[in-house]
Amino acid sequence: MNAIRIAAVLFAVAVMHLSLPALAHDESHKSQGIKVVDAWAKASLAGTTNGAAFVTLSNQSGEADRIVAAETSVAAKAKLHTHLMDDGIMRMRPLAAVELESGETATMAPGGLHVMLLGLTEPLKEGKSFPLTLFLERSGPVHVEVMVKAANAIGADHDAMDKDGAGHGKMKMQTD
Repeated sequence: MNAIRIAAVLFAVAVMHLSLPALAHDESHKSQGIKVVDAWAKASLAGTTNGAAFVTLSNQSGEADRIVAAETSVAAKAKLHTHLMDDGIMRMRPLAAVELESGETATMAPGGLHVMLLGLTEPLKEGKSFPLTLFLERSGPVHVEVMVKAANAIGADHDAMDKDGAGHGKMKMQTD
């Protein structure tokens, strides 16, 4: 009987020990005040080596912050990008940073701000997910799981798009 109790206590301690990093991770994001929801990407089309990830960020920290980089294991590089109209032609441009004002919620969406995934290590398959880390200047790294949707998906929330369809909400872009 004592052996069963000891085993049960050891099991409970092991479960608690394994749960602590997850609990600490959740609390750290609450204290940072940055909430990330609706992280998604389009499934890869045959033969493509690049993709894009989209997220909605809410800055509840009381201070402005900036996304300065991104990283993921599914691509050789993850870069902040946007689409801009240039002489009547829509062009994609890299960004040095994306400003996120305090108290604002902003959405990255097709046709606007996004995380460009360059050199995919494998195709993005609908129904699968992958990790993405956004590096914020003040809040530090924010880890999210990105859900892969159909290749023709247009977004998680149509109402989050601006009148011009760019979908960049209250974020401001900083070019090189």
